[in-house]
Amino acid sequence: MYKPAKMRIKWNCSVSSPWANSRGLSPLEVFILQESSLKRTRQSRGMTLKDLSEATGLSQAFLSEVENGKANPTIDTLRRLAKGLSVSLFDILSEEESFVDIVRARERRVVNSSEYNVDYELVSTLLPSAKSQVVMAWLYPGASTSDQSQSHGAPGDEEIAVVVTGNINITLDQNVYTLNEGDSIRFNPYVPHRYTNAGSTRAGLLTVMTPPSF
Repeated sequence: MYKPAKMRIKWNCSVSSPWANSRGLSPLEVFILQESSLKRTRQSRGMTLKDLSEATGLSQAFLSEVENGKANPTIDTLRRLAKGLSVSLFDILSEEESFVDIVRARERRVVNSSEYNVDYELVSTLLPSAKSQVVMAWLYPGASTSDQSQSHGAPGDEEIAVVVTGNINITLDQNVYTLNEGDSIRFNPYVPHRYTNAGSTRAGLLTVMTPPSF
């Protein structure tokens, strides 16, 4: 899918620890130390401090200090923690509170691409730990997501598109496929592609990109 703008994730790095404040830590370092990241991830895995200590070789006392913002872990320590928790490094840096991610229709972030007459609604929240991203694209009659076919991602990535309303032509390399309401397609987004509204009314296209690339 065409990407109208590069979006940045704004992390909530407010400092609440006097210890962290007094040491002039960077926003990322402060965020790493917040209880809401490591402790929540550990508890979500059903692990005690003792379990994590045995899995990482780090003392329970040190782990407790890290969770409560009283110790400054190195990047190597963070990698050991991630491995011990069987998660990625991004997972223990994420501020999400649970696996459940609800985005109300009225709260969706909308990105308008006036150049191509396409509106994008971010259906899912883009967090550092997200494995995929869901985007709703609204194409006005005759609109395309780009002037020419574009690619993104890497070989092995996946994009799934479902036509919610209207008719969409998708160009994949040199091939053109017509999708009607209710039709879907799955392909490798590394292959150059673009979507075009082939009808006379606004068309809605729901896409799932793995990994996120919007």
